[in-house]
Amino acid sequence: MLKIGIILRKYKDFYKIDEDIINYIKKYNVLILGIMPDKVDNIKYIIDDIDGFIFQGGEIENEYDIDILKYLRDINKPTLGICLGMQQMSMISGNIEKIENDNHKSVMKYVHKINIISNTKLKDILKKDSILVNSKHRYKVLNTNLSISSLSEDNIIESVEDKSKTFFIGLQWHPEDIQDDINSKKIIEAFIDACKISN
Repeated sequence: MLKIGIILRKYKDFYKIDEDIINYIKKYNVLILGIMPDKVDNIKYIIDDIDGFIFQGGEIENEYDIDILKYLRDINKPTLGICLGMQQMSMISGNIEKIENDNHKSVMKYVHKINIISNTKLKDILKKDSILVNSKHRYKVLNTNLSISSLSEDNIIESVEDKSKTFFIGLQWHPEDIQDDINSKKIIEAFIDACKISN
């Protein structure tokens, strides 16, 4: 059985995994492991025994997240970043800044279109030029050394990736919140397939 590690996020006074993520990936017959953020050296033995990682969205960053992401990237461990997780992937060598308007904050199922860039892993997965996504983030990626794989029509970076890795992809939107969406399903299944290869 595949082991998927999910870095816990702090909500108020406790750490947890978003239930939508659990419900979304458990259908793939995987063992979900909640990982407490800690120094990389302290959890390398855990990381090495897990097939893939998800960095979920949230409001509060963990102290060691970026160090863990650097290690996962270095060892080519399949990694999916969602919202804050995508921003942290970009911050390995880059910056984020607050969005000055409310165009990307909504509870609607679909909020805007994103345009997918050619010659990217995301394009290979989706085989589309554009898709509709949800949007509920307060920060945007300003710059990054990762490849940009999609942009919103107002030029917000919507996804990033490392083309040299099996699966190191970050999404600004929340695929777990639109579970009946075919594009979100393709991305999650590509992540699961990459985890099988790494197993």
